[in-house]
Amino acid sequence: MLALKLFLVPFFLAIVSYVSRRWGPGVGGWLAGMPLVTGPILFILALENDAMFTAHAAAASLSAVVSAIVFGAVYSHLCLRNGWPVAAAGAIGAWLVASAGLAELPGTVLPALGVAVLSLLVAPRLFPVPPAFGALRAERRYDLPLRMVVAVSLVLFTTGIADKVGSGWTGLIAMFPLLSTILAVFSHSGQGPGFAVTMLRALAKGLYALTSYCVVITLFLPEWGVPLTYLAAVAAALVTQWFTRPRPAPNVHDR
Repeated sequence: MLALKLFLVPFFLAIVSYVSRRWGPGVGGWLAGMPLVTGPILFILALENDAMFTAHAAAASLSAVVSAIVFGAVYSHLCLRNGWPVAAAGAIGAWLVASAGLAELPGTVLPALGVAVLSLLVAPRLFPVPPAFGALRAERRYDLPLRMVVAVSLVLFTTGIADKVGSGWTGLIAMFPLLSTILAVFSHSGQGPGFAVTMLRALAKGLYALTSYCVVITLFLPEWGVPLTYLAAVAAALVTQWFTRPRPAPNVHDR
């Protein structure tokens, strides 16, 4: 189990980092919206806890889509005029406030799904227009190893405190904006605010896939068991991701 925790999340983080540099922050952010971190955490929780505990945690993660969008929007606005420490501190503070409010919701799927879908629909209006950014700068050699160390630390922390904080806060902590924080901070400091805002806007759109993943787990895990439920959840996330994929901009010369 420990090997699974240490491998999955850093592996996905490396993929998102590569995609962002290869195809741009819009594609990288969209990919990061998938349940790349929350998914492995909820899977590990299902293996280590009973089905109802994990289903309630997944419902909390579903509602925490709101917190993820709040984080991205606040960071995007702050990074336009501030360095990454101020932007990260403000965004994490906003995430904590939003999560504290969400912890008061019933641990059932309908309220969680309602606030998640509403936040996804209004998300495009919450983000600033990203400023232009130029050619990518060379990546610092310690960037990717440092990202992986931070990622592993959160996974171990979250799964380790599951029995102590209850299913609701475990689900919320599983949605801590790990990828968002790491990608935003390193992108902001290394490539500038335009790159970071573009990525965070795209990440908010990618959260539709995470939403469908959490809905399947919340509804079906107690009856279907771990293997079938998580296969269905992954399938739902992939289908949703396909329909929300970035569309190429129209070519003015083809009109």
